[in-house]
Amino acid sequence: MKKHMRKALSFVLVLGLLFSAVAVSAFIVPSSNVPVLAETESKRSLLPADFDTTVIKKQFREQKAAELSKLRELLADTEYMSEVVRVMIELNAPAAKQSGKSESSVIASQKSVRDAVRKITGSEAINSYGYLVNGFSFMAKRSDFQKIREIPGVKNVSEVPVFETTMFNAPDMTKASQVWEELGFKGEGMLISIIDTGIDYNHKDMRLSPEGEAQAKLSKDAVAGLIAEYGLDGKYFNTKIPYGYNYADKNQEVVDQHLSGRPYDADYVSMHGMHVAGIAAGNATDEDLDARKGIRGVAPEAQLLAMKVFSNHQTGGAYGDDILMAIQDSVKLGADVINMSLGSPSGFSNVNNATARAIQAASEAGTLVVISAGNEGLAYASSPNNMTTNVLGQIIRGADSGAVGASSTIEAALSVASIDNTKAYDTVMSYKVDGDPAVSFHVLEQEEPYDGRTFLDGQWIELVDCGLGDTDEIPDEVAGKYALVKRGVLLFEDKAINVADKGAIGIIVYNNVAGPPDSLMSGVENGGISSVFTSLEAGTAMAAALEEGGVVTVNTAILYDMVDISAVPQPSRFTSWGPTPELNFKPEVAGVGGMVYSTLNGDQYGMMSGTSMSAPHVAGASALIMQAMKDNAALNGIEKLARTQYLKAILSNTATVLMDGEVIHSPRRVGAGLINIKDAVDSLVTVTHNGSGNIELLDFTGSKKFTLDFKNYGAEPVTFTLKDPVVYTAPHKGPDPEKDVVVPTADVTTANTTITVPANGTVSVEFEIDPGDVESNYVEGYLEFETVGAPDLSIPFFGYVGSWGDDLPIFDLVEGMPPIGFSLYNLIYS
Repeated sequence: MKKHMRKALSFVLVLGLLFSAVAVSAFIVPSSNVPVLAETESKRSLLPADFDTTVIKKQFREQKAAELSKLRELLADTEYMSEVVRVMIELNAPAAKQSGKSESSVIASQKSVRDAVRKITGSEAINSYGYLVNGFSFMAKRSDFQKIREIPGVKNVSEVPVFETTMFNAPDMTKASQVWEELGFKGEGMLISIIDTGIDYNHKDMRLSPEGEAQAKLSKDAVAGLIAEYGLDGKYFNTKIPYGYNYADKNQEVVDQHLSGRPYDADYVSMHGMHVAGIAAGNATDEDLDARKGIRGVAPEAQLLAMKVFSNHQTGGAYGDDILMAIQDSVKLGADVINMSLGSPSGFSNVNNATARAIQAASEAGTLVVISAGNEGLAYASSPNNMTTNVLGQIIRGADSGAVGASSTIEAALSVASIDNTKAYDTVMSYKVDGDPAVSFHVLEQEEPYDGRTFLDGQWIELVDCGLGDTDEIPDEVAGKYALVKRGVLLFEDKAINVADKGAIGIIVYNNVAGPPDSLMSGVENGGISSVFTSLEAGTAMAAALEEGGVVTVNTAILYDMVDISAVPQPSRFTSWGPTPELNFKPEVAGVGGMVYSTLNGDQYGMMSGTSMSAPHVAGASALIMQAMKDNAALNGIEKLARTQYLKAILSNTATVLMDGEVIHSPRRVGAGLINIKDAVDSLVTVTHNGSGNIELLDFTGSKKFTLDFKNYGAEPVTFTLKDPVVYTAPHKGPDPEKDVVVPTADVTTANTTITVPANGTVSVEFEIDPGDVESNYVEGYLEFETVGAPDLSIPFFGYVGSWGDDLPIFDLVEGMPPIGFSLYNLIYS
C-alpha cells in the first residue's frame, strides 16, 4: 500500500510554498507572533478570490518577504526552476456562466493577457476556457510563474495537476435492479459524462432500447445544434454515445487505442474508460444477459458522453486543464452527472484553483460531479511492535488517516469509496465425489510451465491429498493424477517440484486462511506441471472427502461463472481513507468497486477493481434518482444547486451502514456506507447538518452541540425514533489499526428521541456529543433514525477530540536530517 503522508518536509513541498497559492494556505504553520485567522465553524468554503490580502495578512507577508526572496535567489538557477511545465492561468474577470456574456467574448477578452504570457514563455496557448472558469493554459518555465502573476488581470497561476486512473451482482447489492423492475426507472432521458480514457462506441452493449431512444435527452439534431451554438470540437457517434471528443490529442478519436503512446502495445490497451462506461450504463440485450454474454450497468438506458482526457500518443496521466475543458463541455451539453474515475492522492478541500471552481459551477448548474476517492488505503502503517509509523519510519500518533484523493475532496464533488463485490464473475473448476453431481469451486489461474499445459481441458482427473507438499507426505499413487496441497511451510515452487517428481500431472494449492483465492504463486511454473490456487473452504472440502475414503475427480477445464466472495459487503482494502487535512468529511458514500465485471473494447469483458469502478456505480445510481425526481411531483421542482445538494444528502441518508462484526466500518473509510438506490428513490425525507448528509464536528474539546435539520418533501408526516447511539474511536496500532472500538464513556444525547417531521415541513433538533475519555483521537459513528412505512435514515458523524493543528503538525521533521532533499531551514539559512 502506498503511503502518501503530508508529513515529509521535502524540497518539492518547499517549492510548493513559493509557486502555488494553494500550497501556501495548506502548508504554512504560523509562528506565535503572526496573527491567525479565526477558525470558522465550517472550514468548507473555497478560499477567497483575493487570496493575498485576505488570508496572508500584511504582517505575515512582511515577515516572510525576505525569506522568500532568499529562497528565490537560491532556486533561480536550479534545474527544477528551468523545467518547462504545463501551467493554468486564471483571470480576474468572471466567466460566461457568471457574467451572462457569451463564452466567445470572454475568451476574446483574454487576448492582452495571453499576448503578455506568450512574450514571457515563447509558447502558444494550449486550452482557452471561458464558460465556467475564465482562463487558459500554456507551457512555461517554473521561473516564469512569478512574472506571469504580475501581469494585470491575472488571478491565479498554478502548475497543471496530472491525474491517474484510479457487472453481474453489483446492481443487486445496491438495489438498482429493484428500481428497474419495481419502479421502471432505467435511466431513460438521463445523460452521464464519462471523463476518462475513452469509450468504444461500437461495443454491442453501448446501445439504447427503442424505449430508451424515444426518451433520449440528446438527438443527433440536438447535438448538431449544441456544437454550432458553443463551437464544440467533438461529434455525434450514435444514440448511446451522442457526443465525444479527445481533449488530450485534440481530435475526435475517443476509443482508447493503446497504452502509454506505444502503438505496438495494442494488446495492452487500458480500456479503463470503457470499463467505467459499462458500469454506469452498459445495456446488453436480454438474450446476451441470459447467456452471460453481456452486462447491464446501473442506469442502462442513460446516454453517455465520451470525454477522453488521456492521450493515445503520449505517456503519463491526464492534465487538469484538459479535464476542466471536458467539465465545461459536459455542462454545455446538459449532462446530469459527470463521472471522474481519476485523481491524485491526499487532496485538500479548501483549494483555490480553476478545477475547484469549475466543479462548483457545474454543481450550481445542477450537474452532480462524482469522483473516485482513490486507491491509497490508510495513510499510515502499524508495525509489529504495535507502534504506528509514517513513511519516514517515525513513530507518530497516527490519527491523520487521510489519503483520500483530489479532486474528490472538493466540497461540491461527491467522493466515492469502494466496497468489494459479494459475488464475482471469475474462473472456476469443478470436482465430483464418487460420481455425485459436480461442485464448482473458485480458482485463480497461475503461470503455465514453459512447455504449456500438462493436460487437455475437459478431462476428469483423480485427485490425491499430498498434505503440505513435503516429499514425505506425497503418496506414490499421485503419479498421473492431480495433487491437492495446502499452502504453508514450503515455497510454492518446491511444492510443485516435489509432487511433479512423484509423477503428478497437475497441482491444486489451497489457502491456509479464509477468503477468496488471491495468490499468484511465484515460481510454481518451475515444477513443470499446470497449477491453480483455490480457497481454504474448497480445499478443505476436497481433503475431507478424500479423508473419508471418497474418490474425488477434478475437471481440468477452467470456466467463468459467478462465485461467492463474502456473505456481507466489506470495504475494499485499497479504498482511500479520509478525512481531508482540514477535517472535512470525505469520502461521502461507497459503491461497488472491488471485483467488478464490465465492458472492454471490441465486444469484450473483464474484471477490474478500484474506486474507479465504484464511482460510475454511484454516477449511474444518481442518474436513476434524478429520473425518479422528475417523475415525482414532490421533487421535480428541485433544480440546479438544490438538486445536487439533495442528491448528495439522500444518497448518504439512505446508505447501508456497514458492520465489521459487532462494530462499524469507520465512516472515514466508507463514508455514510453502501448506497441503497431503492431507498434513495422511495425516501421523501432528508436529514442534514449544515446542509450536508454528514456531521463534521471538526476538532473540539469537552462536549459539543450540533443541530440536525429534517426536511419532509412529502404530503404526509413521518415520525422517526433515534436508535441508541454508539460512539467509536480508532486504536491506530496493533494488528488491526483501522478497526474501530466502542467508547463506553462517550455518548450522543438529545432532548427527545422521537422526531415527527410534518408534511412539507422542516424540524431542527439539537444534539450533544460527549467524547468521554477520548483524547487526541477521533470520535465517530452513525445516528440512525427508524420509522414505519418509509425508509429509515442515518447520518454519519466524526470529529477530532483535541486541537488538530497542534496535535498533528503537518510535517514531522527529523532534526538535523531532512527526510527528502533539502529542508526549508537549509534553503533559507545555509
